Amino acid sequence: RRVEVSRPCLRIDRAMLVALLSPLAVALRAPQIAPRAAHVRASATVNFEQAKSEAALAEAAAFFVDSFWAASTATTAVALTAAQRSQLESQQLDDMEARYAELVGKRRLESALWVARDPASSAIIGCVGCEVAVVKPSTRQVLPRRYSESLFTSALGEMGARERNELRSASLEQLAATLLPPGHFLCAVLSNLAVSPNIRRGGLGRQLCERCEEAAREWGFNGLMLQVEEGNAAARGLYEGKLGYRLTFADDCASGTRVVPDGAGVAIEDVPVTLLTLG
Repeated sequence: RRVEVSRPCLRIDRAMLVALLSPLAVALRAPQIAPRAAHVRASATVNFEQAKSEAALAEAAAFFVDSFWAASTATTAVALTAAQRSQLESQQLDDMEARYAELVGKRRLESALWVARDPASSAIIGCVGCEVAVVKPSTRQVLPRRYSESLFTSALGEMGARERNELRSASLEQLAATLLPPGHFLCAVLSNLAVSPNIRRGGLGRQLCERCEEAAREWGFNGLMLQVEEGNAAARGLYEGKLGYRLTFADDCASGTRVVPDGAGVAIEDVPVTLLTLG
């Protein structure tokens, strides 16, 4: 099940409506996401840092396997062998490097992975990623990063040198309006949110989401997309209850993944998910 939601206080409905009606809407912006009011648990109690290097991303991948795949994706904890854990950590690292790793050149589509560390032990206690993605309007599907980047690259490759030079100083929104297929638009996407099981319900999940909202504002966007399993009551309680999301669209064709131990390795199984869109 795929669901689109909006948060009235963010003033983003107009922007999303324009994006769905016009191929050039990516160049238009509605009022930006309003910063949230301060809450009791200040982020100063946790150290946040951006993970870019291979070592930092490997540490984040191992944390994510322990705190998300093994501990919270299934309705009960998943017992993994050493070989299964190693396989899953390798797959998770590959995905995080593709999304967030520091490159020699600047990424065309912005992205960042933040980790929250315990001030006393420096251990990772939470992580979250945010990235700019291309959205297909007919299905509201968030296209994979590599494919999204290839849309820009292939379109530029078909241009002459003069046309490419004219786009050198263009903004990302202008590039998207010029190079993407008709109707496709850009959106900030929240993903890879995980909190250590032993400190959940303490406000860190909210702080991590707020970090992504700040990034979306800085990148010039006025909404966020994310997906969550339909049966993940804790996560939906955070997004829809504490953070004020509300349902505006549903699509029964969407699906997510769940880790299922399979012999010596790990298989991936489809499960129903809810796609939440702020905008």
